[in-house]
Amino acid sequence: YVFPSVDGYDAYWHVNISELISYYNHIPPFEITNKYYYYPLLHILISMTKLFLKVEIKDALFYSVGISSILTSVFIFLIVKSLTGAKAGLLATLLVNIDNQLIVRGIANVTPDSLVTIYLLIVLYLLLVEENEIFPKNLIKIFLAFAIIITHQLSTLVALITLIFIYFVRYLYKIFYDDKEEVNFDYILLFTLAMMTYWMYTYFTTG
Repeated sequence: YVFPSVDGYDAYWHVNISELISYYNHIPPFEITNKYYYYPLLHILISMTKLFLKVEIKDALFYSVGISSILTSVFIFLIVKSLTGAKAGLLATLLVNIDNQLIVRGIANVTPDSLVTIYLLIVLYLLLVEENEIFPKNLIKIFLAFAIIITHQLSTLVALITLIFIYFVRYLYKIFYDDKEEVNFDYILLFTLAMMTYWMYTYFTTG
């Protein structure tokens, strides 16, 4: 943080886009932002943080991604706690925070997949909670699917593959252990269709 500039190669690109959004109050044209014209959520978040808190863009970057890293830890704890218990959840959270992943892929070299990570963890947690919860679980999951899609392309595909794998394992568990719980693939289908549709309309060439 005390280094005079932001760290990493991609970080300069993303910080510059965020700076432009905060100056002009809209996403710069495709000729400037290239493919990120269609995937602007992280840049909008950083710009909003800068404007609301009245800080420099470097501070806005750290506040935005730093809070996401905190939420990552919280949802890792909640996921592991609901699977195995509070002690295992605390251990998992500790291991995540002594590993350098949150620093390297988050604050040190900020990229939009910093946000996709937290979106995906929230979706995974919602898959574990009971259906009779007070909040509209399915609506939140659908909203997060769309948020993932318009945040980062490669991370979207990784998130989808992760969800497919989890659903597939749950389906195998149901078959082998005669589990009564229904495995519904509607969310995976919606995610896939939304991703493919959006990608079809964001086609571009380098020419």
